[in-house]
Amino acid sequence: FTQNIYFARAWEGNNKGTFVTQVMAVDGDSIENDRLYYQIVDGNHDGAFTIDQQYSGIIKTNIVLDREIRDEYELTVTATDEGSPPKTGYTKVMVKIIDINDNQPQFPRTRPITLSEGTLPGTRIGTIQANDIDSHPQLVYSFMDPVHSVFSIDKFSGVLSLAAPIDREKVDSYTLVISASDGAHTAETQIEILVTDVNDQAPRFNQQVYTGVFSSNMTLPAPVLTVKIGR
Repeated sequence: FTQNIYFARAWEGNNKGTFVTQVMAVDGDSIENDRLYYQIVDGNHDGAFTIDQQYSGIIKTNIVLDREIRDEYELTVTATDEGSPPKTGYTKVMVKIIDINDNQPQFPRTRPITLSEGTLPGTRIGTIQANDIDSHPQLVYSFMDPVHSVFSIDKFSGVLSLAAPIDREKVDSYTLVISASDGAHTAETQIEILVTDVNDQAPRFNQQVYTGVFSSNMTLPAPVLTVKIGR
């Protein structure tokens, strides 16, 4: 063979029959090398490649490749002459499968986040992250509903933070709808924020001044008035 190792690349998703590379051997016993018989003898998992016209040395795809199943192939190719007895040479062909952005991000199942109403703005409260089996895309996170100005999310890391004070007496839970985009596909998930109470309210009477009436004819003990406390 003209090379001990051949290096080639093939893009996943291309049609069956796509050209990958061509190998070539030289037979020192003959001026004519067009009668060398080429064959893939090892490493051809799932029959992914084939030699187009056995005397050409042209390697083509035989299936639609998927990098998420296999990202590299190490093929062993032989060239056999028509002598008597026939002689065989060997070479390696390393085929790297190039990724394309063909998979949608996926979020794992989320769990509610419990948050005290006394938490200070700027506090990191959790991280939401999606998985993308494609190798190259950078995921970008954002809120689907921009009204959630109470919270913020880092667009690259997915870190959730509290952006404004919260008060359980006004709102006791929030539902955040978060998206992750790889530029071609978008996935969504929901996460619930549960606000817990802190003892930040002092008891207050319903009235500033209460007036009761007492008679000397009353049998003791006797009710004079009723006071009530509100929150």
